[in-house]
Amino acid sequence: MGRRLRQTCIRARLLSRAAANLIGDAVVYTPEGGRVEVLLSDAQLGIENTCSPIPEAELSRLFEPFYTRSSSRDRTENGTGLGLYIVRRNLERISIPYKAENTDTGFKITLFINGAGAE
Repeated sequence: MGRRLRQTCIRARLLSRAAANLIGDAVVYTPEGGRVEVLLSDAQLGIENTCSPIPEAELSRLFEPFYTRSSSRDRTENGTGLGLYIVRRNLERISIPYKAENTDTGFKITLFINGAGAE
C-alpha cells in the first residue's frame, strides 16, 4: 500500500471513530423524547442533540482529559472523561477543526472536514 493511500485510510478511520463517539454521546445525553440530528455536507459534519444548555465556561473544557460535567456525574452513563479528549486528539492528528456550541434546543458539534470554517 502506498504512503498516500495509507494516510487516507488512517484519516478515514480516525474521522469515523470521532464521528461514532460524538454520535454515541449525543444519543446517551439526549433525554427521552429528544432528538439527535446528523448533518453531512461536502465540508462539514454536524451532530446536534436536544439537551439542557452547557454553560459557556464549560464548552471548551469538554475536550480536556478526565473532564466530566458536574450535572452528568449522577448519570449511570457517565464515563471516564476521556471520550471527547480522544476525539479532540484524533481530529488534531488529521487536521480537522471543530466547534462545540449551544443551540436553541440543545448542543451541536461541527467538524470542518475540509479544514476551513472553524472559528
